[in-house]
Amino acid sequence: QKIVHVIANHIYGFYNPDRALHLVNIVSLAPLQEPNRVTEMLASYWAPLGLQAKAFYADMDFKSDVRDYLVGQAWKAEMEGYDISLVQHAPLTVASIPRTFLHEAMVTLVLLDANSVFNTEEEMLMNSLKERVGDKPIVICLINAERYVIEEFTGLLPPYTFLRRLGYRLMHFGLTARG
Repeated sequence: QKIVHVIANHIYGFYNPDRALHLVNIVSLAPLQEPNRVTEMLASYWAPLGLQAKAFYADMDFKSDVRDYLVGQAWKAEMEGYDISLVQHAPLTVASIPRTFLHEAMVTLVLLDANSVFNTEEEMLMNSLKERVGDKPIVICLINAERYVIEEFTGLLPPYTFLRRLGYRLMHFGLTARG
């Protein structure tokens, strides 16, 4: 639950009240076990705050292999009535995301599964996505990761109890380090 708070606040930092459309693309490179979980959690996080967040899902609310999605613009009118529109696209290994979605978005959230290997195909898809979004920000969310894996990158995470600090220092051979 805390991580949803962090991701939601980070995404909301890109909110521009002068724009009519506040679109967040949610993309995975490969199919996930629970593809809609993050999108649902973000939408439910913003609801009690009074923000009208609406989630749109590939193959439920729109088809990613039809002309309206690929080149149409009708989707803009449907999404403009909300404070934040979350669009959960099909995985990039299955379908491409039209350029208009990438350029109209305030941010693109990329979901990566910690339990899968980042292969060459996914690396190519990620590089292509980075090129296509241009100057729009990309936020990467590592899902299904154990706490110790995340702490390898971030350092010790809260709560900072004596035993957790001691265990962390033992794991990282930090007993002789100062500070």
